[in-house]
This record gives sequence, C-alpha cells and structure tokens, in this order.
Amino acid sequence: MWDKTNFLNKYEVIIFKLLNDLLFLLMAFFLLLIIADGILPGIISNYYDPAIIIILILSDVLLISFLERKLNLKLIQKSNKKTVCSILFIFILLMANAFFHLNIWLNLFLTLASLLAGYFIYRVFLDE
Repeated sequence: MWDKTNFLNKYEVIIFKLLNDLLFLLMAFFLLLIIADGILPGIISNYYDPAIIIILILSDVLLISFLERKLNLKLIQKSNKKTVCSILFIFILLMANAFFHLNIWLNLFLTLASLLAGYFIYRVFLDE
C-alpha cells in the first residue's frame, strides 16, 4: 500500500538532490531569460513573466531548506572564484545595458553605486 509518510521517509535524500538540480535549472533559465530580455527588450518578457520563475525559485529554496532541516544535513558551502567573477561580469553588463540610454558617466556611476550597495548588503547578510 502506498503511504505518503513512507514515501517521504524512503526517498527524502533523492527528493533533496532533485530539488537542488531543479534549483540550478531554474536559475540557469532565469539567467538566460534576463540576458535574452536584455538583448531583445520586451519581446521575451511579453510572453514569459520573470516573476513566475522567481516564485518557482523561492518555493524551491523553501522546500530545500525544509528538507535540509528535516534530514539534519550540515552542508558546507564553498565559493568558486571563477564562477563568482563570471556572474559579476554578466551582472555588470546587464546593469550597463539597463542604463544604456543615459550618459556614459552617469551609467558608470550608477553601475558602480549599485555594485557597492550590493557588496554592503552581501557583507551584512554574511557577517557573523
């Protein structure tokens, strides 16, 4: 007989791994959607709302954190500097593209100010 609690107890780790893979796929799709909308503004976002993908990502993160607490996992987080640098470079390009209609110096100032604000927010959340 199929039982929901038996199913969850049996396959919790597999569900946890699949949710992590789904999170990676959703983040990759969201990044590609943002890049495509930056290249062709308005064409992509008229058909696919980025808010739906953000809601899916947040619900996936909540499910992952719930399963992590339920399984008592102690995950070690490591950062890859090459990945961080490439994501930062893409982020800078997207911000510069968002401010494309402005003066070059104002564009540069707003991009650097946004990056500085992002850095300080990062420091506040990860400062222990």
